Amino acid sequence: MKPLLIVSLSSLLAGCVWSGADRPVFSETANVAIQDNAICISLPDAAKNDVVTYFAFSDGNGLFTETHKIFPAWKNCLPNITYRRGERYEVWITLMTPSGELRKYAAEFTAP
Repeated sequence: MKPLLIVSLSSLLAGCVWSGADRPVFSETANVAIQDNAICISLPDAAKNDVVTYFAFSDGNGLFTETHKIFPAWKNCLPNITYRRGERYEVWITLMTPSGELRKYAAEFTAP
């Protein structure tokens, strides 16, 4: 439990650099594919042993949904939330490699 807590806290602390009012700045771009009203968010260079340690969404109203659950980063579609049609969303993701390197991804999309 302690290693998981340490990883979650460190990803929260190291996950982003705040810029402006309340927008994190992440260095990489996540892929967003929308097909038949399904939204798929993926990381272009995730390897089989990489994990996601932080995953957050923000809608146009500034409401925020986040998770610190650790899950495989190489999956085709990362977990998502229930989106409201026509609403603009931002997503922020922190990936950790087996060596402990953290990479930060961001993406924006409008729900179909």
